Amino acid sequence: MLQRKLKWKTFLKNNRFLADLYRATKSTEQAKQEWKWISQELRELCPKDSKLQIQRKIIQACKLRGRKYPLQYILQTQPFGSLDIQCRPGVLIPRWETEEWVERTIPLLNSLSVPNPIRILDLCTGSGCISSYVSTSLKRPHHLHVVDNSSKALHIAAKNLLTCKHDSSTLDTQFHKINVLSAQKAMFDLLKDCHVVLCNPPYISPTEFHTNTDLSVKRYEPRHALVAQEDGNQFYKVIASYVFELLKDPFLTKDALRYLAFEIGSSKQANYVKNLFSGSVFDATIWKDSANLDRTVIVQRKEIDAKSIVENR
Repeated sequence: MLQRKLKWKTFLKNNRFLADLYRATKSTEQAKQEWKWISQELRELCPKDSKLQIQRKIIQACKLRGRKYPLQYILQTQPFGSLDIQCRPGVLIPRWETEEWVERTIPLLNSLSVPNPIRILDLCTGSGCISSYVSTSLKRPHHLHVVDNSSKALHIAAKNLLTCKHDSSTLDTQFHKINVLSAQKAMFDLLKDCHVVLCNPPYISPTEFHTNTDLSVKRYEPRHALVAQEDGNQFYKVIASYVFELLKDPFLTKDALRYLAFEIGSSKQANYVKNLFSGSVFDATIWKDSANLDRTVIVQRKEIDAKSIVENR
């Protein structure tokens, strides 16, 4: 064992670029694997470059990785289900936790008792990973409305959804640059016409961001896609206010706002969101992820009339 460790230390000393990867991963096996990924991906991304040009790019990528730069930005993709989601700096990297709950919603959306085509609103889309997964997985005809406040995010989301275009039941996709927190009228117009809301909003509190968030995330991923005020609950609170205001409208159809899914970051936050929607209008349920952590709040609208809604708010 000691001899093997000494051999590896000598190898790192003689290969300082692999040493950069080791500093980022703290794992010899992971460092070797990332070297293979980076070498292979950069050759595929730059097929016309010479061997010397490729080598320089690999070396630069390893140096970046040694400074905790996200591997996904180097490789420019992140697996998400059967998809390879394009990733670029300035746009949040998709997480496995999101992939899990989105996959779990698909059977519910397929069986939801609303007329076709089902209308789905993806709020705070980021890379568009949620819409892309829905587009390739949902069996029934559907319309997608994709919302973000970042032009860069919407650009990448459009690219990701374009790759799904020929393998989906999506009838139409519309992109909207909207500030969810302040564009009340635009949000009302979208929400009142949708059956389903899928939302992975910023939900990290400023305090948690500074004290508990991984250094790589703090340095390189967009803060606006991660951090929310009011202890991380700002987006949930504002979206809930829109929803309950719309439910007072006697002309709102019984099929509108039938199903809402929110990713959350803690049990405390899960209970906060559940309490926002629990009552006579909605049933709210907390889903755990495969790490046994509270991860998603699922909200389903009960079929009651608008008069009852007004009386109960």
